[in-house]
Amino acid sequence: MILDVAAGTGVVRVDPDGLARLREAHAAGAAEGPAASALAVQGVPEALDALSAPLVVAELVVAGPDLVTSSTAFLDRDVCALLLAVHDEVAQLLVTAPAAFPAAVARVVRLGPRHGRREPAPVEQEVLEDLAHADGLRRSSAYAVLGADWSWTLDVRWQAGERQLAAVDGSAGLALVEREGEGWALRPATATEVWRLLTRALPGDEELAG
Repeated sequence: MILDVAAGTGVVRVDPDGLARLREAHAAGAAEGPAASALAVQGVPEALDALSAPLVVAELVVAGPDLVTSSTAFLDRDVCALLLAVHDEVAQLLVTAPAAFPAAVARVVRLGPRHGRREPAPVEQEVLEDLAHADGLRRSSAYAVLGADWSWTLDVRWQAGERQLAAVDGSAGLALVEREGEGWALRPATATEVWRLLTRALPGDEELAG
């Protein structure tokens, strides 16, 4: 079990067992040791409340030839609790406002100006599926085919709906993964366009109301 609070910084790191222990301590209203230290960090109790009863759940998968990571955000109207992948099953518990969610995603996916891709290009669904495949050889082959260095997929879900945003990125340029007819295509995009899409990724009040 991993449940650590870094001295001086208040950074909370957990694995699934550590997170379960922390949630149990918060629900019971009594904690000791590392759980007590974590619950004393500003915002952590509120983050655990959001994690237990989220209005929105967003999963961010970032992958490359050598690594696949999955981070998850749990949001209510006031708090965003982000379990940011560190390594293996260990995650850092970050607490922020929902309005800061797009910026958090942008940092994780290394969103920034790119040069390269000029024209849309069709892509096979199997290649897209291999971008985050557990088999490293299949991942490496997919990135070689697309001329990409990394990819990411953001899945946002709430009770009445869901939306997804996916991209490939790297030295060859940034491109969104989009439907084209019955297939898929990579459409070149600017960082500004992707940023605007990220700011609209979370549902508004009308969408939450269903």
